[in-house]
Amino acid sequence: MSRIKIAGKELEIARCEAYPERPTIVFLHEALGSVSHWKRFPLKLAHAAKCNALVYSRVGHGDSEGPVEMRSLSYMDRQARTVLGPILEKLQIPRPILFGHSEGAVISLFFASAFPNASRALIVEAPVITTEAVTVTGMAKIRDAYETLDLKRRLGRHHRDPDAVFGAFTKPWLATETGFREFMENLHRVTCPALIVQGDRDEYASVEQSSILASHVPHARVEIVANCGHSPHREHPDAIIDLVCGFLSSL
Repeated sequence: MSRIKIAGKELEIARCEAYPERPTIVFLHEALGSVSHWKRFPLKLAHAAKCNALVYSRVGHGDSEGPVEMRSLSYMDRQARTVLGPILEKLQIPRPILFGHSEGAVISLFFASAFPNASRALIVEAPVITTEAVTVTGMAKIRDAYETLDLKRRLGRHHRDPDAVFGAFTKPWLATETGFREFMENLHRVTCPALIVQGDRDEYASVEQSSILASHVPHARVEIVANCGHSPHREHPDAIIDLVCGFLSSL
């Protein structure tokens, strides 16, 4: 664990640099995520793929300096351009493999479309790119869980201010339709191979979202994970490691 200063904010990072001359997988967490929220999955995948790894917590998440920002597609675009890009430059990580979960998946797509030659490959896990009925239902359930169950206590293990992180995620959901159209229109600029992974029981998005996304991203393939919700890497870690390693070995 260490820290890096980007755009005037100190962010927590964790790195594995066990494989000189091999690519680095950069992990982009979900809206409620952080470095510690990934647990040991990044390290296990890095060793299985014989790659290096970088994990970081966005502003206001984990032990990174706050305050947390409210969510929108413009937020995700800024994260790609003014945070992820400078991190890669400062740490001298050329052409990483981006592994983005949920909101992190959308940020990875923004980055790959804004900088077409800067990524080696994308793993886009559980992307939520627009609002559906299942999205609204899922958000209502998680709000109830935060108030009545132990979600707040569990998030407190991973964030300085879990209330702020949760509020930034739930209050503005999702972005405007105009922003969504512009986002989708730019995805043709993605030039690297992409693996889109989604659970067949995702609480926030139907599997049609992955199919629509794949139709806009060149060189993309979709893998639907059976009996799985919104977090395939947590629910079926070994299967996701095998799937990603197979994808990377085919490049």
